[in-house]
Amino acid sequence: MDTGDHLPWNSRFEVGVPELDADHREIVDGINRIGRFCDALDHGAVANALCDLYAFCLEHFAREEVIIQTIPGFAVAAHVSGHQRRAQDLVDAKQRLSAESGAYDLTALPPFLVDWFCRHAIGHDAQIRAFFFNDDPFPR
Repeated sequence: MDTGDHLPWNSRFEVGVPELDADHREIVDGINRIGRFCDALDHGAVANALCDLYAFCLEHFAREEVIIQTIPGFAVAAHVSGHQRRAQDLVDAKQRLSAESGAYDLTALPPFLVDWFCRHAIGHDAQIRAFFFNDDPFPR
């Protein structure tokens, strides 16, 4: 079923911590909101929604960093470094959007954000999921 979303919700985005799972849903909603604004070629709304997504992601990363410190053997420093890189990715996207203004290719932003989020939720957070769901994050 086509929902019109650039990023439909998938249970693989869940890590087994209700607060983080709710954050992931909010991030997916934010990406889809940005996607709708991109589809409408509304540069101003895209810029505002991207700023909102960035601010929310910083809050999410902070919540996640508190939780991962409770997981035995978790590579906290590497995970935090990954959050810093992902935050910088959003800053870079905001700067490109701002610098190029009306010339920015809005069709490129939703696929970038989908990839960006999937790398975070499915890849980067796999160890969190494995701990809380007690499963193999990379089923064969």
